[in-house]
Order: sequence, then structure tokens, then C-alpha cells
Amino acid sequence: MTPVVSQGYTPKGAYQTIAGLNTYITGPRDAAAGIVDIYDIFGLSSQTLQGADLLATRLNAFVLMPDFFHGEAAQHDWLPIDTEEKKAALMDFMSTRADIAKNVDVVLGAVNEYRRQFPSVKSWGAFGLCWGGKVAVLASGPHTPFAATVQTHPGRMDKADAENLTIPHLVLASKDEPANAVQGYAEIIGNNGIGGMVETYGSMWHGWMGARANLEGEESLAEYIRGYAQTADFFEEYLKIGLDIEFRQGKSLQIGALTEKGLQYHASVSLTWKAKAVATVHEEMVTCTSVPVALSRDGPLTKAAIKDIVGIFVTNEWRIVDPETLFLKKNAGANQNYTIERPKTEGDADTGPRRVFLKFHGELDIIIEVFKHLAPNKHEEAQLCYDYGQSGLGAKVYGFFQTKDGTLGRVDEFLDARNLEPEDVEDAGTLEEKPNQVYYDIITRQFEKYHKMLKLKKLFHERGVTMDDLIDYDFASKIRRIADRLESIGGKKGWCIHDVPFMNVMVKNNPKQGESKIVLIDFEFVFRNYRAFDIGGHFMQKVFKWVDKDGKMASCRPYMEEEKRHFCEECVEQWKQETGDSDTGEQVFRESELAYLLAITWDIHNMLCYVEQEDNKDLLNCLELLAFNKLFEEFVYQYKRLELDIHE
Repeated sequence: MTPVVSQGYTPKGAYQTIAGLNTYITGPRDAAAGIVDIYDIFGLSSQTLQGADLLATRLNAFVLMPDFFHGEAAQHDWLPIDTEEKKAALMDFMSTRADIAKNVDVVLGAVNEYRRQFPSVKSWGAFGLCWGGKVAVLASGPHTPFAATVQTHPGRMDKADAENLTIPHLVLASKDEPANAVQGYAEIIGNNGIGGMVETYGSMWHGWMGARANLEGEESLAEYIRGYAQTADFFEEYLKIGLDIEFRQGKSLQIGALTEKGLQYHASVSLTWKAKAVATVHEEMVTCTSVPVALSRDGPLTKAAIKDIVGIFVTNEWRIVDPETLFLKKNAGANQNYTIERPKTEGDADTGPRRVFLKFHGELDIIIEVFKHLAPNKHEEAQLCYDYGQSGLGAKVYGFFQTKDGTLGRVDEFLDARNLEPEDVEDAGTLEEKPNQVYYDIITRQFEKYHKMLKLKKLFHERGVTMDDLIDYDFASKIRRIADRLESIGGKKGWCIHDVPFMNVMVKNNPKQGESKIVLIDFEFVFRNYRAFDIGGHFMQKVFKWVDKDGKMASCRPYMEEEKRHFCEECVEQWKQETGDSDTGEQVFRESELAYLLAITWDIHNMLCYVEQEDNKDLLNCLELLAFNKLFEEFVYQYKRLELDIHE
């Protein structure tokens, strides 16, 4: 943050009338991010204006502070409210100039004008102090124009306001706010899967970041600075939608194409292979819509409830269809997913989709929890899926929602497609900065925890399967050695999906002219890693397709080396187009050999995690338990083949 001036501050911005309000503006008008700064009841104070300048400078953002009170403001001597005269003056002001509901409408209308006048701003946030925080949170519900909002020393806190949030929201509370209200906010924001947090500045009073800030006291000045820095950090993350991914039409995430010789892969399943992540502002923001449906914990979701959800996001026929005529198919998976089809009626001219895919996100399981701060939250995932769907390489997102009981979900395009099969990638004619250290710190700690764990051995023995060799194996040191080898050969990094089984790679049955035949689904585990991780994962999934049509472990031949090299040659061509690098297929092939081992450890870790945490001992059947040993044997063999064990 720039230095704070304790006395005699001269604001850096200027005033302009916008949307009928005298507005303090600061920061570049052509910025990509904009913030509406909503002051407290004391209006345009020096401390508040300096805070706006701090945010504009730190974020290189365009910050606007409208004068909602038209030159009027509450008086400092009205507080504390210890006389009837003071109470009457404050209540009169709060019911007129500072009427909260009216000013929520004012700020929403103003943002529409800001969008018109400042088209370079693609992502808007709101920052509210005290009274302004109440306005900000009430403007953060369904159909909000904001990508993220902040309340500091919030006034009139109400748990119901937090329940209506549809975007990431930060609360910086003082010691003076009601503790039960602060706790209510914290519980909701901590569990809604949207993003945000609540923090209490325990030594600060109500107003320490606004007009009542004391910039001459050592502690209060430090906490003023910390509060604005924390606010800036929050906006820095969410006004860029956190993942900082650039999508390019027809390039990013494309993994396959139809050639004369069949389906040949010509790009990685890695997510936006780039040497550096490129921050971008999305052309259209995905908002979370509240739906008037609560999921039953005791029974299946009713057709009427499904119709009510889908009808919010798609076309008229869905809104009037008899729910009993809907065809529902519940799909297997970690989440509660449905394929839904409405009948085509006589005179039906609706050009919208007749089939959709409805997905409810389950509670955060232990595997996602381990990687929680690396993987996208559900709002970020929805934005990612929306952008990817717009590229034509994935399912379109029709809507992102939250039910009355807090469950998050999406309505997506139904893909007329099937899962990728090994035969799709076999062609007899061709046979053709530091890494994400956080991930490797986590995965090695996890394996160190499982190493020689008696509980795991006992659980496996109870199922009649011996896994002692696997549990006693020192995976952690092996993973470190593999990562070191990747570094030594110059292994590059990019965004990876990590979870790349064939069921997440879809082959369209009837692609339209110009469309990609291949689409990807499920981005719960997207984060940065070695670029070859998903290539190695794809090679691994080619071998370990768990079941065939008879319910037995499938016998799938691995890729031949010539096929792998061909795949890597095609991948590196995409990489060079994206980055301008001069890498070779040989380089990518060497990286993929090592990444193959990392992908195996990903699957082994996740399966161990399920076994150790799952109370229901029937979760894993014998087939899956046998797959453990198959993965383990493959890892040991390949580790030795690559001579990684020579110096051990």
C-alpha cells in the first residue's frame, strides 16, 4: 500500500456528476476493474477518500464514490445517542437521505450508467463502510452486477443478508458489532461454496476504516492500513475470478480432432498450456441465482422441483411443461446429477434445448478438502465451465444456482456424446516460476501420513485383500525425486485438470460442421502443475480403465511408445502456437514419462484417502481394491525402468 497521510490529506481524484450523483472518482478510467466505494453515514470524509485512493493505486482500478446524501451527512456529535434530540435527528436522516432500500436501488442504477460510460471496466466490485456495507451486501444477491463485495465495520448486520449472497463477500468486523450476527455471517460464508470470509479486528472500534478512523494512533493507523490491504487482496483475487485463465477460441483445452485416420489427439488435456497464466476479465460474469427449492434429505428430488429449477434458466416451454411428463435419469457420480428431457408437444416452436444436465454439488469431501486452496471454488468452477463452453469445446452453462437449503448446482447443456473409449485413440495405420510446490508439499505430507498406517492395513485385511507392501512403500520420497527430475530436464508448467478418466472426455455422436468432436467435463481439480501431468494422466487412464461391460477389470493395452511420441508431437505444436516457445516433441515425451508416475500417485492417494476416511466399509468393492495393487505394481515397474532408483 502507498503511505498513509495522517493529517491534512489531499485527495488524488476529482469530482464528476454521474447518474445524477456528485461522484468522487480516482484511478485510471480505462482500468479493467472498477469499485463502487459506498461511504458511511458521515459522507465524503478525508479518511474515506484516502481509502478510495489507496484501493485505486494498489489495484490499478477505477474507484467511484457517489455522494448518495447530496451534500448532507450525519453529524459526529449525534453519537453516542444519549438524548432524544440526537435520536430524532439520526432516525430522521436514516429514513430520508440514508434510507437503505432506496439507496440499494440507487447504486444498482448507477452501476448501469457506469457500465455505459466506462466500457473498459469488465468486472465491478463494491466496498461498503458501515451503512455502505449494508447497501453493498443487499446489492449482492441474485442478478447483482458485482463480481465481489466487501463490508467493513458493517452496520445493521442481519444473517438473512448473508443467506442471500450470490457472489464472494468479505466482512471485516470490529469489536463493536453484535457477536451473534458476525458468527452467523461467518458460518454462512464459510459454507456457501461461493467464496469470501469474515474476520474481526478485535481491538478496533466501529468506524476504524471510515470517517471515524484515527490515523494518528500507532495501532489504529496500522489496522487501517491492514484493513485496506486485506480488502485490496480480496478484490485482486475475485475481480479477476481467481483462476486467471485465458481462454482462446478453438485452442485452449482442445484435445482431439477427427482426421482421415480416425480420432487423433493433437493437443494436451492440460488446461490452457501457457508458460505464464494470463489474467483476464470475462466478457460475461456468471452469477449465482437463488432458486425457491429445498433438497429433501430423506427422498428423491421431485419432478416439480426440477422443473422449477430448469425453468428459471431455459426457455418458455420448460416453464409451462407438466412436470410429470419429464423424463429423468439419475447419473452415477460423486455429485447428484440428472439428465432431464421434456416432451415435444404439438405446436411446440421452442428452439431451446429439450434435454439438459442438472448437477448438484455435494458436500466438500476429504479429497477436495486437501486441495481446497488450490482448486477453484464452485463459483469459479461455474465461470470456468461457462467460458470453456463458449469456446465450443465443452458443455454450455445455462445457469448457476443455490437452493433454499444452501446446495449449489448448475444447469448445463446436455451433450449428445459418449465416453471416450480406448479404441478412439488407437490407430493401426499410424500407431501413430517454480512448480506448484504447494501441491507437492500436500501430496507428500499425505503419503507420509499413510506410510505404514496400521489402520489402513487393518481395513484392507478385513476385506480380504493384502496391501501391506503398498502401505509400507515410501511414495513421498519417490514423488520428490520425480519432481526433482522434472525440474532438472526443464519441465514446464501450466493449468491442469488432473482428473482425466475417459468418462470425463466426451466424444460427440453428431458434431456439427466446424465443431470439435471432443469435449471435456468436470473441472473440480483445476490448478497449476507440470504441463505433462494431464498427458501422463491420459496415458495412465488408457491402461487403467477399471471395468468392462461385464463388470470385470478391463484389459486395455497401453499406448505403444510410437503412439505416445506422436501424441506428444501434436501437443507440442499446440504449445508452440500458444507460447512461441521452440520446444520439441522429445522434450514433452520425456516430461510425460515422469508425469505418468505422478498421475498414478494422484489416483493412489485419492483411493487411500477414501478408504481411510470412509466409515462405510462397503464403499470400495473388491475390484477397486485389486486396482490398488495394479496401480502400485505399475508405479514400481516404471520407476525402476526410468532408473530413478539408482541413487537410492
